[in-house]
Amino acid sequence: MGFKRTGYVWGWHMALYKDENMHHHFGGVDCTHTHNSFILCKNIGLVALNNENYISQDLTNAIANIAYSVLLDNDGANKKAEDHILAMQIRAAEI
Repeated sequence: MGFKRTGYVWGWHMALYKDENMHHHFGGVDCTHTHNSFILCKNIGLVALNNENYISQDLTNAIANIAYSVLLDNDGANKKAEDHILAMQIRAAEI
């Protein structure tokens, strides 16, 4: 997702994301991927779950990036969505 983790406590990683302190935990098992995160100071939380086998991590990261861009009122949410969709189409075509 384009950030560097800065800490870990009680099962939550910490990182600066879009200039905000974010707590998160990602994971999954075969054919699934999860994204759980929140930005306390903005009272925003996000959970994205999917059960797709080939592009699941890309999909949950795209959902999170687009959702946070909209919720934090960052410019370029539509462009980010288009870029993610194109990248996933290219990756899916390779399968």
